Amino acid sequence: IRTHPSGSEVDDLTRYTVHYDQKYVLFNSGAGYTFDAHHQLSANVVYDFLSRQGRNTYYPPGTARADPFLEPNHLSKGVVGLAYQHPAWGDRLQTTASVKWYHIDILARESVQYVWEGDFVTNDIRTKRDEWGYGLASRLKLGNFIGKVSYEYALRQPERIEIFGDGFLVLANPRIEPETSHNLNAGAEYRFNLGDDD
Repeated sequence: IRTHPSGSEVDDLTRYTVHYDQKYVLFNSGAGYTFDAHHQLSANVVYDFLSRQGRNTYYPPGTARADPFLEPNHLSKGVVGLAYQHPAWGDRLQTTASVKWYHIDILARESVQYVWEGDFVTNDIRTKRDEWGYGLASRLKLGNFIGKVSYEYALRQPERIEIFGDGFLVLANPRIEPETSHNLNAGAEYRFNLGDDD
């Protein structure tokens, strides 16, 4: 239950009491397999599903803003990752290559969309997307020196509040695109002993 009594100038837009009925399922699984001393494979699966309904008890039944989530809104997201690790050069060099598949399926019912001059309409919007991410990382150890370098093309899937909003203060945005980034990291360290502790 969310209640927000307004003290602002837009009183009718910010006063509401919404009762949410949510069903949430989360699945997470991982597995690995070592072929031999130089070949390792691992896989991970993360999937979550959300169904949200709600009603606003502040406005009378039948008004346009009475039930922002009267019809069920659905969101399913999944990430499947596969990584291959190859140690070499007497395990001094560790290299990992990875690939990820991102899936998102959105059904936003009666999504509030504001139009010209403060008016608004409600629409059912269905959005499906499948994207790929990938990465490569290496770690080299030579005596007391350790060097690391990695690159990843990654995605951040939108959260529930970004997609569905809250019916009033946060507008629904079911067509929101995932954030993407190219990440390049490099680092080095050298370990040495300043002296024996007495």
